[in-house]
Amino acid sequence: ALDEPKRAPPPAPTAAEAARHPLNGGRLLAADLTSAAIFLAPDPSLAPLEAARRLRGQAAAAIGAAPPGLAVELTGLPIIRAEIMAKLADQQPLLLAIGLGVGFVLGVVLLGSVADALVIAALPVLSILWIYGVFGGFGVSMTMLVNNLPLLVLALAFATSMHLVYAARRDLFRAGYDYAAVAGTMTRVGPAIVMSALTTALAFLTFRFSGSAEIADFGLIGALAVIGGLLTALLA
Repeated sequence: ALDEPKRAPPPAPTAAEAARHPLNGGRLLAADLTSAAIFLAPDPSLAPLEAARRLRGQAAAAIGAAPPGLAVELTGLPIIRAEIMAKLADQQPLLLAIGLGVGFVLGVVLLGSVADALVIAALPVLSILWIYGVFGGFGVSMTMLVNNLPLLVLALAFATSMHLVYAARRDLFRAGYDYAAVAGTMTRVGPAIVMSALTTALAFLTFRFSGSAEIADFGLIGALAVIGGLLTALLA
């Protein structure tokens, strides 16, 4: 390979060739035609993931007439946000599964019962189904903030479920497993759980005073998710 003669670099394009190049229409084109900076503006009415897809399509179309070997590399804040969103969305099932697994193990450790741990884990599953139902029913766009809500609802639902199941088990044990004792559990522990959920929902609603529409929507959706998760847990 060392004995091979070195190839001469391609001749630099003339000014006329650069002027006729399809990427030179008001864009920053390198003098040797090897790179160009193309500025594309995302559509503000689209969700981040959809805006990123549109940008990639526009970039691919812009270099369609370029010489072979010229690649597209999108940069900038909208692209970074969209890539983070895509990664979070892809990892969401794994993160939820890990959260459910950890909660189940904690239930077994704290209560010493697989059956009780299954009950504890069932309520967060119902709450997660609820929040995704809200997303679909209201046509919620998946932003970076909203994408974290299922994990937050999972943690809150586990806390609620753990309190209810632990208190119910103690009351059942004292009553000789007379399931009428569960009604006493609800009246004794329920108000504290409801108050905790209401204060959390109010905290979410304070985001409605934000100057950002995205953060304001996150506050409303978060409050609905917390209240819905609470009602789901209590009914179950």
